[in-house]
Amino acid sequence: MSSELLSNAVSNTTREPLSQILQRCFHKRKSGWFVQHSEKNSAGPFADKADAQMAMLYYSARTLWPSEKQLREFARNGK
Repeated sequence: MSSELLSNAVSNTTREPLSQILQRCFHKRKSGWFVQHSEKNSAGPFADKADAQMAMLYYSARTLWPSEKQLREFARNGK
């Protein structure tokens, strides 16, 4: 999660549960699933919501968005 989204999530915790905030991070368009990582930017498209969620975990661990190959390896091996 980007620091901007995280800081917004922290500042909103008294008004809205984190789970609801995180649900808004993922959205579907015709071309696939996307992760909203700042107010104006999204990463994707990903094949499905699970891939978008895995990409967010990958990003959190490495601070860069994965290629399709990197995402598959990360999902398979956790590295």
